[in-house]
Amino acid sequence: VTLSASLFREESGALLLLRLLSATPEPAARDRAAGESALLRVIDRVPDAFVVTDLQGRVMTANHTFVELLQMPAGEQVRGQSLERWLGRSAVDLNVLMGTLRQQGVVRLFPTTLKSHYGSPAQVEISAVSVPQGDPPCMGFTIRDVGRRLAQDRAARELPRSAGQLAELVGRLPLKDIVGETT
Repeated sequence: VTLSASLFREESGALLLLRLLSATPEPAARDRAAGESALLRVIDRVPDAFVVTDLQGRVMTANHTFVELLQMPAGEQVRGQSLERWLGRSAVDLNVLMGTLRQQGVVRLFPTTLKSHYGSPAQVEISAVSVPQGDPPCMGFTIRDVGRRLAQDRAARELPRSAGQLAELVGRLPLKDIVGETT
């Protein structure tokens, strides 16, 4: 039990008010805690990278897949670092993501590259959500490595022949790849 006491005066005497609370959580609170614990275990093992940052983009926590994608030796090394450190166009991509999250609260399938600890790039898609009323306020990012899928798509498809087909590639491929295909 949890005990709290308050002393107060009434008429000519001092009285003590005691309050006893059960230390065992309510069944609903236990179920909620068990569900949150299970959710954290699932997120840590999901095959896509998952990162939670503060509102400035500094990493608060990340799952094992994110650490592996960055080829980092330990997960603690990513905490406190800005997400822009690993994004392909660093400040540009992070500013676009953060601006969209502030305005719309959600980003879906944002194409970019993620640089590993050793500098090797990986083609990724980022989906994100903003939770400004959370305790603490945060943003969550799901990062999917799409490099193999894009390589298969490029090998399977013919070169675009019209300006319309090239225009469809804008935003889906890096500009250098589009220029390479046009030449």
